[in-house]
Amino acid sequence: MLSGIKRVLSPFYKSLYITGFYRLPAILFLMVFLQFTGRVSAQSLTGTTGLFHIPTAEMMSDRTFMAGVHQIPAKYSLYGRGLHDNRYGFATLTFLPRIELMFRYTYLLGVDRSSRTSGPFMDRMVAARVLIIRESGYRPALLFGVHDPGQAFDVAANKYFGANYLVTTKHFSAAGFRAALHAGYAFDLFNEATQVYDGLFGGMSLSHQALPWFEIMAENDSFRWNAAAKLLILNRVQLMAGLMELKNPAGGISYRVTL
Repeated sequence: MLSGIKRVLSPFYKSLYITGFYRLPAILFLMVFLQFTGRVSAQSLTGTTGLFHIPTAEMMSDRTFMAGVHQIPAKYSLYGRGLHDNRYGFATLTFLPRIELMFRYTYLLGVDRSSRTSGPFMDRMVAARVLIIRESGYRPALLFGVHDPGQAFDVAANKYFGANYLVTTKHFSAAGFRAALHAGYAFDLFNEATQVYDGLFGGMSLSHQALPWFEIMAENDSFRWNAAAKLLILNRVQLMAGLMELKNPAGGISYRVTL
């Protein structure tokens, strides 16, 4: 995560170095600008709004567009027979403001371009999420989501990242801390099999009002326990890094803007 932050801030860092300022001014610069960041809740590894790997019933603000690149180890990839790390390039849009749409390319790392007639980008998928009930008072939010649909209507040649789910989210605040609990259930729907999640999944996130741009997370995605952290810089750039199965690194970077 620190190396990712350094890459993002490298133009500012080099400028400070050239002008004769070094460590302390650079640290102060970072601290001041981080005070103008927003709350960190944003994209999961899949490209949809969520924790680390699981979806939540949280939604970004209306007309929020996000694009980014995330990567997961081959061991947990559903595409590439578990032989290649998967790199996701995605774009996500929230509008109306209860609807979220996501388009994603999956890139297999380590694949020889010359051996594949379709090039390195081997799978395309879409996802849609609809917020059914907004969070209010003691009532949690409720959301329905579907990933990689199409087989029910014979419009999808392949299906590697299917998911159909209902998920709830409830936030709590105390002593300056803000916590969120998330619980969901994934199921087959018509001929659309759920693959990424299967049955129960859930997790929690925690942040503090003094550091609203930093969040830690723990979750179970139906198959394994994961833990991660997110950092939001200038309310635009999100850095995320974590451990799948609590031992194998995954993460990525994304950029958000309001249209």
